[in-house]
Amino acid sequence: MPSPTDCPASCGWHWATQYFGDCVCGDRDAASFLLGLASIAAWGTAEIPQIYANFRAGRSEGISFAFIVTWLTGDAFNLLGCATSPTLPTQLYTASLYTATTIVLILQHMYYNNLHSKAAAAAAEEE
Repeated sequence: MPSPTDCPASCGWHWATQYFGDCVCGDRDAASFLLGLASIAAWGTAEIPQIYANFRAGRSEGISFAFIVTWLTGDAFNLLGCATSPTLPTQLYTASLYTATTIVLILQHMYYNNLHSKAAAAAAEEE
């Protein structure tokens, strides 16, 4: 990660260097940095509508378990790569966010398709 001394003194976005390890020195850098943050926000929240839909419906039938496990595998390898190699903090933050939201989808799937359905079946037997 660049230290504050790695960026020219004319760079005005010192917080970008401090928290993200990125030098933002001009309009082009600013546009690139802001578009990158927008991309992270878009991809980082892409799974939230599915998570919410699963919660509202009380099931997760709309998404394949094999698909989300494969997705988690990719996210986990991405996170491992970011954690073990010299990368920008934004790459590590992004990999962590993607992995966390995919884990939530898997936990929902396991809950709604295994634990919740067994509890509902047991309650129906008692009636």
